[in-house]
Amino acid sequence: MSDYNSDLRNEIIKSGGTFGYLQIYPEAEVSEMQLYLKTMEKLIEEQEQNDVNRLDHEARNLTTEQQLAYWTECYPVYWDEIFKHNLRSHF
Repeated sequence: MSDYNSDLRNEIIKSGGTFGYLQIYPEAEVSEMQLYLKTMEKLIEEQEQNDVNRLDHEARNLTTEQQLAYWTECYPVYWDEIFKHNLRSHF
C-alpha cells in the first residue's frame, strides 16, 4: 500500500469512519440503495406497461381472432427475456 493510501486509511480509522466532512453511515447507504432499487423496479414496470398500452391501443380495432394473433406476435417479451434480467443484473 502506498504511503498516501496508508495515511488516508489510518486517518479514516482514527476519525471513526469520517474523513473531513465525509461521514459514512451504513443505514443511510442501505436506505439509498433501497430507494435506487425501488426506483429501478418502478422504471422497469412503467416502461413495460407503456409498451403494452401502446400495443393495446393499436389492437383495439381488431377482431378477437386478429387480436389473439396480434398479441401472440407482438407482445413485448423482450422485457422478460432481455431487459429485466440485464437491468437487474447491474444493480
